[in-house]
Formats: sequence, C-alpha cells, structure tokens
Amino acid sequence: IDEETGVRDYISDIKRIAAGERFVLALRNDGLLYAWGDNTSGQLGVEINNETTEDGTAIEDSRSLPVEVDLTDGVDFTEITDIAAGKNHTVIVLNNDTVYTWGDNTYGQLGNNSVTPSSMPVQVRNPISDGYLDGIVKVAQGKYHSVALTLDGKVYTWGHGADGQLGTGNTISVDEPTDVTPSGVKFIDIAVGEEFALAVASDGTVYSTGLNDCSQLGVASTAISARTSFAKIDGLSNIINVAAGDACGMALDKY
Repeated sequence: IDEETGVRDYISDIKRIAAGERFVLALRNDGLLYAWGDNTSGQLGVEINNETTEDGTAIEDSRSLPVEVDLTDGVDFTEITDIAAGKNHTVIVLNNDTVYTWGDNTYGQLGNNSVTPSSMPVQVRNPISDGYLDGIVKVAQGKYHSVALTLDGKVYTWGHGADGQLGTGNTISVDEPTDVTPSGVKFIDIAVGEEFALAVASDGTVYSTGLNDCSQLGVASTAISARTSFAKIDGLSNIINVAAGDACGMALDKY
C-alpha cells in the first residue's frame, strides 16, 4: 500500500510463476523476483521470524504480501532468468548461467556441500571443478531434489535420492550436483515431479528416472517400482518438451 495515497499497489509485468508446497515465486520481465507465503524454512529468501507466543509456542512465519528478494554478497538478483520451487526450497538461474538456492536443506537440495538450511541465497557448487555450477539454462524441482540442464545438454541432480529420482544409479542423497547424463545423449528439456524426473533428448526421445508407483516413468508400475538411472521411455519420439505433476508426466511433440 502506498504510504502517501493509501492505494494498494500490485506487482505486474510477471513472466514466470513457480509454486512450492505453501509458497509462491513470481519473476518479472525486468528480472526482479517476488515471493510470498510460508517462510518457516527461509524459502522466501528473507530472514526467518523466530517469534514465539507467551507460552513459548512458535509463531508460524509467513508473508501474506509479496516481498522482493534482495541483493546479497554483491550478487545482483535483478538478472534472474529462471526460477523453480521445491516443497520448501527455491532455486534460481542468473543471466551468467550460475545457480543460487535457499530454504530447506535437509537432504542437500541446496547443492552447496551442506545440509544446513539458509534463508539467504547460496551458490550451488560444482564438485568436479571445485568451484561453482555454471552453464545452466533451466532448473526444475522435485519435493526435496533439484535438477539443472546445461547449455551443452548435460543434466545435473542433487538432493534427496531415496527413490532413484537423482538418476545417479543408486538411492543415496547428495548435497552437490552430479552429472547423470547417459553416455552419448544430449538433453534439451527437463521436468521434475515429486520423486521422479523426465528429460528430452535432442533426438526427440524421452528419458525417466525415480519412483514409479503410479507409472509416472512411462512404464507399467507392475513392471518396475522405481528406476535409479535415466532410461529411455519406449514409444515416444519427436518430443520437444516435457512437464510433470506430482506423479504424472506429459510430453509435447513437434507436430
């Protein structure tokens, strides 16, 4: 609300929305990021309110109006190109193709070689170069895991891995990105459900990994209950984009 006029102002010129379990992100065309809703894990990118009632009961921290994610450590967050939301964590890509995260970090979903939560943005690491992940063009989030697509077609994953959703070949959770791209494959799109992931290859085929209790991997759940590495879905070709719900997948062909 404008302090001088008393008139309510509205955010506008929004180009992208992402939603977690109980919070929302909105990215404007000029690169500014707004967030609102639950902030108990710091997923809005603002300091957590640790106030309690007189009897010591914690007061739930939330924001009913959008707050702007501020600058931190010299990083200009007016240059955001992509956003994604997990259950209680946020991931963004900057115009220099680097990745920052904040919020819950129980399973290492912030990708910073830690399981400590953060309400302030932290940069996602790259254990191979002993530096930071770069070259990223798109991010997608599951419940507790993160997936990133690079300009040259690689897929990196990190976070919760108990159902094979990371595609690392096992069910171990990891707190730094791992390159899980199958040999000889170049990916062009990604989508992530609650506990599974989809990826489109440059030849128009689709790969999947993770939980399959509802046949969300594109194969009957009676055949496999889960998959720990990306494998091709039979019968899909000429695909250009994929999308995912909690336990369902969708694919768009080019015709």
